Amino acid sequence: MQTLLDRLVAASPPGSELGAAGMALALLVSTAAALAAQLLYETFYDHVETGSQIQRSFMLVGPSVTLLFITVQLSLPLSLGLLGALSIVRFRVPIKEPEEVGFLMIVIASSIACATASYGLLGMLFAIVLLVLAGRRFLGDRLGGRGRHGGMLMLTLDDEAFARHGGALEGFLAARLGRVRLEHLSARDGRTHLNYAFRGRPGIDWSATRAAIAEHCAPEDVSVLFSRQGGV
Repeated sequence: MQTLLDRLVAASPPGSELGAAGMALALLVSTAAALAAQLLYETFYDHVETGSQIQRSFMLVGPSVTLLFITVQLSLPLSLGLLGALSIVRFRVPIKEPEEVGFLMIVIASSIACATASYGLLGMLFAIVLLVLAGRRFLGDRLGGRGRHGGMLMLTLDDEAFARHGGALEGFLAARLGRVRLEHLSARDGRTHLNYAFRGRPGIDWSATRAAIAEHCAPEDVSVLFSRQGGV
């Protein structure tokens, strides 16, 4: 076992074949790849208001990970030490959207590809990612923008109005908004609060819809929160 370890330590590491010019090229390409990932995120997901703005770190994460993996290739003992040191690193800012994890993995994968001079694989990665994201947006538009026009409708009625109109309210809303589902109901101080999730249709006239809701059940408050693409 000790002999095998000695051979591994004494072996010529893959990173040494890159040379100074190769390492500089890898860092430059990884920076460009991180910038491309940031542009893709801002093009397809920047409208998400609940995200943690993780794309702002891509330009720092990309070359940093590339240099880390180049360094790991240069020395096996150093790589084992880095493994132990990096085990204490934690994210202090929570990742709030699932696509943020995906884009972070794209940045890390592209950085590893640059560290190993696998530029062909890097090109394939971004070609597939761009194809998937563009196809998802295209199919979403062709299929009526599933989730793009959806959201939450929040109504506040007094208990008397809810007793009169509550039973038929969901059907009334479905006729105007599309698919509707009651998500939450609460009553307090003589008022009933209703939260409906809806998957709306394109081109809803919200002015007319609000007027129709006011005429139907006279709510004290009407609020609409639109979800991102792929939501409700």
